[in-house]
Amino acid sequence: MPLFASQINLTDPIGVFRASEPKEMQALIEAAIAAAPPGPRFIDAQLSGAGAGHTFELVAVATEDPNEVGVAPLVSTMLVRVVKDGTRPGLDQQINQAIQALPGTAALLKVCVAGAGAGATYMAVIFATTDASGNLGPGACPPLFGNLWVDGGQNINAPNGSECKPYKTIQQAYDFIQGAGAPPDFWTIHINAGQYFEDLTLPNGGGGGIRVTHEAIGEVIHIGNVAYTTADPDSASFLFHGSIMFAALGLFTATGVALSFLEIRFRGDDIFGSLLFAFDGTAFLGSVRLYFVNATIGVTNSPTAELIGVLAGIPGPTYILNRLSMTACDDVSPTAITVSTVDTNGLRSTNFLSPCTFTGPVASFVADETSISTFFASGGVLAGAATITYLDDDGGKAVLPFTAGTFADPQPVTLHEALQRIGNVVSVGQTVPIP
Repeated sequence: MPLFASQINLTDPIGVFRASEPKEMQALIEAAIAAAPPGPRFIDAQLSGAGAGHTFELVAVATEDPNEVGVAPLVSTMLVRVVKDGTRPGLDQQINQAIQALPGTAALLKVCVAGAGAGATYMAVIFATTDASGNLGPGACPPLFGNLWVDGGQNINAPNGSECKPYKTIQQAYDFIQGAGAPPDFWTIHINAGQYFEDLTLPNGGGGGIRVTHEAIGEVIHIGNVAYTTADPDSASFLFHGSIMFAALGLFTATGVALSFLEIRFRGDDIFGSLLFAFDGTAFLGSVRLYFVNATIGVTNSPTAELIGVLAGIPGPTYILNRLSMTACDDVSPTAITVSTVDTNGLRSTNFLSPCTFTGPVASFVADETSISTFFASGGVLAGAATITYLDDDGGKAVLPFTAGTFADPQPVTLHEALQRIGNVVSVGQTVPIP
């Protein structure tokens, strides 16, 4: 059916398309768009399913009204994909995959979903536009699906989270994500440089899963409290990239039920590039993981958390964690670390700057030579049942005793173990320094 728009009524159907299979539907719609005369603009589409035969019908509408705002020229309208599945979750997954594959120059226009008859078969038709520059109509600027922009320095009427109509607050972006109720599960919030004075409530998966990445454009400082709460055993990941400081003069708190999962990742541009001032997850009954790469974390109190840092500055004073793993942490200065689980990844190339009391079960202070030596040199002590498990950092250089009786069983297998055995004896129980 040819695509048309009436000069008299200004708004008319582009066409009515009927098909039972995605490829057939896609071919019909793409042919109609390709045959479109100049002038009409895409404004809407509705999909319905008909009976047990699983035949679907789509009606698309265009306009030539010059006063329409935020509609797409047909010459830039693209049919992203037509998908079909026997279950709604399966369909949603296909929709999400199709949208995630959109190029960065394309903006989502419409997702049409319908279910058909007793067979419980579902179809979706996804439209987008390649004209995402804000030229879709007077004052129009469609957001890129899965991407939101925030700029606290602007006051814009009717912001929609797009790059040219950004939200003024971070919370407005969170509220949009929370209320979206549809794919994608993955969001990126682009935050322009500035100070944001606001208490924040993070979105949750609502029984599903959610992943929100924060991209700092310049230096972003958030001042206030942050709260994440979930009443469902869902999963949530919050990633912070660039020079971004979160919960300054505030506290990041998490509340969740058993089996829920929370992941917080900070990745800064440099050692001071990313900062979480304080985290309290004592009310979170699920699993918490904190990752810090080129970043800094403040006080942490969460018996379920696992703290994992790479090139991270970890200041004090206290960590109460499930397990601790840090790699190449140049400068750390906690005054107390309490862990409940042995982490075999342990502490590698970590430089302790101040006295620290490490409390944990047997063999829980898992560390390499640098971490062990700086821990004790700075006045660190082991408490509870904690003992040292050495992580070999000399490449596993083997040692071969001259005779079987040189060392008592168990004989050392690496050079470091042999030197430690010798040092323990020569230093008289590790209390008298070796001259």
